Amino acid sequence: EDDIYRVKVKDVLSQSNKVRNLGFSFGPCCDAHDECYGICLKSQYACDNEFGNCLYRACDPCRADPLCDATLCLRLAYLYYFAVAQNGEPHWKEGQVAGCACCGILPSQSQ
Repeated sequence: EDDIYRVKVKDVLSQSNKVRNLGFSFGPCCDAHDECYGICLKSQYACDNEFGNCLYRACDPCRADPLCDATLCLRLAYLYYFAVAQNGEPHWKEGQVAGCACCGILPSQSQ
């Protein structure tokens, strides 16, 4: 069952253009999240929470538009957040190695 869920998450995350066509865009949140993972010694937890908050705020214009499906936006926002919170650790670790390389700091392996 978990494998089926992961495939669905992967499919959703790969469909960013379709999400944009629905009237909302998570692209700026994704970009900020990628950058956050590379901030030396910043926890994955902090980055993921900032990401989730950004995703929910990205749905604000949709909530004000009667033609936009705000419930769908919020559900997708949660799905995106959940996907990175559950599966982002390897990417966070990579970002920490790269982000801390300039300063000679070895990031801990904990989140």
